[in-house]
Amino acid sequence: MKRRNVLAALGSLSAGGALTIGSGAFTSVSANRQVSVEVAGDNTALLRMTPVVHKIEGSDPALVHQNGDGTLDVDVSQGGASGVNVDATTWIGTPNWDQESGWVPVGDDNIDWVSNHTYTPRAAFGIENRGTQEYELTFEYAYAGDPGNSEIRFHVYDGASPAFGPGNPTYYGSLTGGGSVTVPTGQSGDSFVLGKRIFSSIEIDTHGGSTSDDLSGQLTITAETP
Repeated sequence: MKRRNVLAALGSLSAGGALTIGSGAFTSVSANRQVSVEVAGDNTALLRMTPVVHKIEGSDPALVHQNGDGTLDVDVSQGGASGVNVDATTWIGTPNWDQESGWVPVGDDNIDWVSNHTYTPRAAFGIENRGTQEYELTFEYAYAGDPGNSEIRFHVYDGASPAFGPGNPTYYGSLTGGGSVTVPTGQSGDSFVLGKRIFSSIEIDTHGGSTSDDLSGQLTITAETP
């Protein structure tokens, strides 16, 4: 029998909003007047979520950081900003996951991965399988309001560096409102096995949009056993 667990829920990202990811629970926050992302997760869970790029950079204040209670916050209003620009593309995490320049040696990422790895991408966040079995991992996003002409998009890929040769990393696709991406099982190194890392870079596109565009919604990350 398959077992299905909701690993994370992500809610409310907008032209004034917050975004929440919860590990093993369903959480959300109300929209506010800044563009912000809040990620709530357990850094030591069997299916562990962790911020990545800001651990690599050691930036302070960091757009992505972990609070003392294990909550991961992604907040673009850090450092005195009021949000992302209108008529612009803003990335949280590298847009160059298919290039070696978007990666760093694992010894420089400041993250205690459970398995041995060589490189880590400058992603917004990562999910690592610390359990004892393989999972099918599905990302789904639904807008709660009217995004107008703006869009948030999550790009999903694995931890195989381009330095390993053509075709790396495996890119599973991208999703926005009403869409989904699945990391399937039973496909050799592409599946979410023990020690496997899956990453996401977040793209926020406000070209042709306005400050009233509402990107609030919910990203649900689900793990299902084969």
